[in-house]
Amino acid sequence: NVQGDEPFIETEVIEAIFKLTQANKNNPNIIMNSCYKSISNPEADDPNIVKVVTDKKGMALYFSRAKVPYPRDHHFDSYKGHLGIYGFTMKSLESFCASTPAPLEEIEKLEQLRALYHGYKIAMIEVKTESFGIDTPEDLKKAIKHHRL
Repeated sequence: NVQGDEPFIETEVIEAIFKLTQANKNNPNIIMNSCYKSISNPEADDPNIVKVVTDKKGMALYFSRAKVPYPRDHHFDSYKGHLGIYGFTMKSLESFCASTPAPLEEIEKLEQLRALYHGYKIAMIEVKTESFGIDTPEDLKKAIKHHRL
């Protein structure tokens, strides 16, 4: 599932998500597979760039439009920007679609929070990509310029 606001996701990223989904297909706790890229501190301030925090095994702990984690007492510069691509098995997609929306999903407008709310895992991998989402008129201008459309 590639989100419509991510038209420039490279084939290599799609293949990486496919491989991750295949590797996790027999784990009933993992309902989704997705990816992130490293983003800069200023990018982490942008609410249109969804941030993800992961555990030591690469499972998503939380997604937010806010800057997470928040560097309260020290410098932090290892932000992860979530890309709008998901890998599902047929069974996990059916389970996800049958689950009820979550309160945090409604607040942040991020459907992946539904999976976490219901106790499922989301496996994450880091990818190298030049792709970016198109969520604002400024993003569209950037896309036109960058891709000479």
